[in-house]
Amino acid sequence: MAVGTDFNFHCFFCGADFVNSPASALYFGFMVFRVYSLLHLTYNSIVLLQIQWFSCILKSMATVLEEKKDSLVEELFEAGGHIGYSKVRRHPKMRDFIFGTRNNIEIINLAEAQKKIKEAEDFLKKLGKEGKNLLLVGTKPSAKNHIKEMGEFLNVPYVVERWLGGTLTNFKVLGGRIAYLRSLEEEEKSGGFEKYAKKERGVRKMKLEKLKVMFSGLRNLKSSPGALIIVDPNEERTALAEAVKKNIPKIVLMNVDSNPENIEYPIPMNHNSQKAVFLVLERLKKAYAEGLKEKPTEEEKEKNERKV
Repeated sequence: MAVGTDFNFHCFFCGADFVNSPASALYFGFMVFRVYSLLHLTYNSIVLLQIQWFSCILKSMATVLEEKKDSLVEELFEAGGHIGYSKVRRHPKMRDFIFGTRNNIEIINLAEAQKKIKEAEDFLKKLGKEGKNLLLVGTKPSAKNHIKEMGEFLNVPYVVERWLGGTLTNFKVLGGRIAYLRSLEEEEKSGGFEKYAKKERGVRKMKLEKLKVMFSGLRNLKSSPGALIIVDPNEERTALAEAVKKNIPKIVLMNVDSNPENIEYPIPMNHNSQKAVFLVLERLKKAYAEGLKEKPTEEEKEKNERKV
């Protein structure tokens, strides 16, 4: 059985497990040849079959070596990105992203995942080039550290704690809370807390710390974002629902138990693996950063407007 396309990526045959290795193709070819030999074919037929199979083996080995040039599928496999959930948990609309089942566990088709990652990368490059903002959402343990690092690197808003209802649909209230956080920070820096009694000062400091935890990642969210990156839509149901309501494009890292409907860029993968999540987010981060580098300056915008 092959995971991916043909047996180029992961070959499981008679207990053997080879990952992107020419040995997998060689092993597969010789085992099938052995089965045919046991059928008591004539000598001439066996010789002809032997030639055909060696030709097939060489072709498969060449294909395997060619596929190794792009190591994303191999890296995701090694990180456990292909591991889904049990068959009973599979969402019916995720059928196209599943290759098969092994030991009652769904195996995600990493070739399909790679295609979706490429589509998301192209979209993010275009988004960065247009200068539109990006909102990152990932509160589960396997994602929150990577989401925070990505947000700080790109200087975009992010959510790694509980999603606050109305973040997208009630933006005015959110802006007011962020403004209140900034005012408290300025007051603390200027020594304004000293004028309060000890108890009141402690209350204000506790309030400030709570607001920092809740809103520190959203400081750069000054308008509706151009897109959302979400890790696990089942975990971030409210964020996904608000994005759908506001018609905001979504890039979602999702496992086999999620519904890909109303998601523009679904990426099927095991989002419980920290390494797999990091690999995908790193690709998306680089794509958006490349788009930002191509963003036209104000002078270039003025020149283009004059030409028009």
